[in-house]
Amino acid sequence: MTGYEIMVRINSFGFKAHAGTVYHQLGMLSELGIIKGEEQETRSKYARRGATAYEMTEKGMKAFKKFKKKWREPLGYAYKNLST
Repeated sequence: MTGYEIMVRINSFGFKAHAGTVYHQLGMLSELGIIKGEEQETRSKYARRGATAYEMTEKGMKAFKKFKKKWREPLGYAYKNLST
């Protein structure tokens, strides 16, 4: 998924994603080894270089599973009690 696709996805949930914030966070996550980016070719004559596609690393998947395990119950409780 590219940075642009991530911004579109965030916006689809009703949030406003700013390019500077998204790309800064992608850079930080990349430095931490949570994600890795791979440049792809682009067919656009306007692009200076290819788009970077990001994917989660094994380290990132472990961190995500730990996060999910820790927050599943509290988030489920909040969703159940705040959405009624």
